[in-house]
Amino acid sequence: MLESFTVRNFRSIKEATLSLTFAERRAPAGFRTMENIPFVQVGKTPRDRLVTAMALYGPNGCGKSALIRAAHTLRDTVLDGWYADRYEPNLLVSELWGKPSEFSMTFWQDGIRSTYALSIDAEGIVAESLTADGRLVFAVENAELTAFNEKLPDNPTLEEVEELFRTEAVHDRTKRQVLTFIDALYYKLDRRSRISAAVDFFLEELAVVEKEDLSDFLPGLKALAFSVDDPDAFARLRGAGDMVRRRLRQLDIDLQDFEYGQEIFETVPTEGLDGLTTVQAGDDKAPVRWFWQEESDGTKRLIGLLGFLLSALEEGKTVLVDDLDASTHGLLVIELVRLFKERRLNKTNAQIIFTLHNTHLLDAGLLRVSEIATMRLIDCRGTEIQRLSAVPGMEKGPNPCRNGEIRRRYLRGDFGGIPSAFL
Repeated sequence: MLESFTVRNFRSIKEATLSLTFAERRAPAGFRTMENIPFVQVGKTPRDRLVTAMALYGPNGCGKSALIRAAHTLRDTVLDGWYADRYEPNLLVSELWGKPSEFSMTFWQDGIRSTYALSIDAEGIVAESLTADGRLVFAVENAELTAFNEKLPDNPTLEEVEELFRTEAVHDRTKRQVLTFIDALYYKLDRRSRISAAVDFFLEELAVVEKEDLSDFLPGLKALAFSVDDPDAFARLRGAGDMVRRRLRQLDIDLQDFEYGQEIFETVPTEGLDGLTTVQAGDDKAPVRWFWQEESDGTKRLIGLLGFLLSALEEGKTVLVDDLDASTHGLLVIELVRLFKERRLNKTNAQIIFTLHNTHLLDAGLLRVSEIATMRLIDCRGTEIQRLSAVPGMEKGPNPCRNGEIRRRYLRGDFGGIPSAFL
């Protein structure tokens, strides 16, 4: 589970931290059996409690999408390496020009708290490090391994690790690091290594969904297919489709089916998805088929989004979604969040972090003050994030948020994160 995400010098963000810790003064009575999950206990102390949902509100242009993009950039760089276009520094603050973009995530796996940090600039990876339960596992700076403290029986020697790093991760000509240390060493280390576990977090336990990821249904469906137990890849995809269809019916989407052939799984056309059709029942109950391009934007987006969300619920992932409410009815947004909040629906401690504008969720009785944050862009300080639990007097609730109080106060501007429009 994700505990926190810190970003420095990226797009509109100068420095911002999103925390997912439970930030109320005390646990609610009966928290172990409550219908809505108030938090998950991941460690031994009251500080080690994480929420399963985080709603990010703010005006247009405040940095909500930048935060999601930063998570995407971190994940992609960990798994695929550095590319020049992934360096997107804050151009609004002159003191940051030419400085590295920095990212760090703190996460929990099997009771162990790890923090992975990465810095990149226009020429490559500047620094990288991993700590586990306060112990420095490794550190790299300016393409030099400065610390390595992972001594396990099946690990290579320090000299072998240094050689592997130089040959696998450092560019021959520029001498700059272009692949992450953890990815370059992933297949060479003892599987009990915290380095291997960190790669597994980014590979298997973290999903980031931006607008372009929902341009068609396949990325989400393929993500969900990994949770289907079948040796045949196309059968797994069909199984994932069945899971999405069931949820669509529960969400009252007037869609009998959607159909596709095996060629869709093998190759994705660059323009359109001619092999996909959606099926609805006509007035004589006969099936009526529509090309994918003819379907409504909201339905198409929901099909793709459900693949990612159900995959997170099946596998216990953390999923970040930009514009959860885009082309989606406010009541359906509430139901999508409910998937992660209700104990009967979220049995794997999956988490969802999402941006939105629709305020109906604020008084739906689902979220607590630890699970709502506002964002705003302040000239010299860049994007700021403030959870409601940090507002004086709000750490006591109301919890969960209902009866319209939080929504009224947010729209009144008590918490910031709203546009100051005048015409």
